[in-house]
Amino acid sequence: MDHKRILDDAISTVDSRGQDYGNVDEMFERTCLLYNLMTGESMTPWLANMFMACLKMSRVRVNRAKADNYIDCINYLSFAAQFAQATTDRVVVSIPLPSTAEEWIDHKIRRAAKMAVAAKEEEPQP
Repeated sequence: MDHKRILDDAISTVDSRGQDYGNVDEMFERTCLLYNLMTGESMTPWLANMFMACLKMSRVRVNRAKADNYIDCINYLSFAAQFAQATTDRVVVSIPLPSTAEEWIDHKIRRAAKMAVAAKEEEPQP
């Protein structure tokens, strides 16, 4: 593997995936929002990229010759640097989730009721 080729491939990968998945800022903000809603944790775009870089480094331990792991790690670290400067470890959203099945069901019922009321209000009046 040539280091310049790895860097060129990293840029090419960012461009290609940007076309496939859209703006990196929006994608990581959306990803963190989903993660935070699902877990009740406080993931930030910076932290998400640092985690993914660690995942890629862990994969290198298993397969040192696979260039994709190095390329992706470089990109995740570059995204992390971008988010570190832009957000100063800002939390996208942190929402406490219900801790029991009963609370979860109650939460879902309340949410469905709110959505039904909102949809009813948006219906055209005769």
